[in-house]
Amino acid sequence: MAQAVGSSRLINPLFKQFNLDKEYELFFIICQSPLDILTINSIRNWRNKCRRVVVWLDEIWAKDIEKWKVQLSFLQEIDYIFMNFSQSIEGVSKIIQRPCEYIPFGIDAIKFCPYPLNRERSVDLYSVGRRSQVTHQALLNLSERINFLYL
Repeated sequence: MAQAVGSSRLINPLFKQFNLDKEYELFFIICQSPLDILTINSIRNWRNKCRRVVVWLDEIWAKDIEKWKVQLSFLQEIDYIFMNFSQSIEGVSKIIQRPCEYIPFGIDAIKFCPYPLNRERSVDLYSVGRRSQVTHQALLNLSERINFLYL
């Protein structure tokens, strides 16, 4: 719909809209994809009530940037834009005529660990998202047999 209308300000993907009652220093929203950007339109007076607005755009592939141009144009009103995909920074910045900052998915945990390096690990494997049932069962079996914490 946003593509057909040619504007992201007119589209509210949520059915309900609401007003902010108070003033806020920071409005921070994590958008998993460019589709989520337009959910901000469900808050009628967000720009007037929020001193700074930050959008963390989690996933946008460089090859898809043109396809999301209408949704991305909404980011022109945002104070700070953070993104996880470094290859998309330049393309999004060009569309919105504003800088975007890269935030990597992870950190160097060893470098920033405040404890001595010889401490025993408390979590051996942490799995998030989709998983193979065969692998999952094998890891559960392993954690029952040896000292291995699998989440």
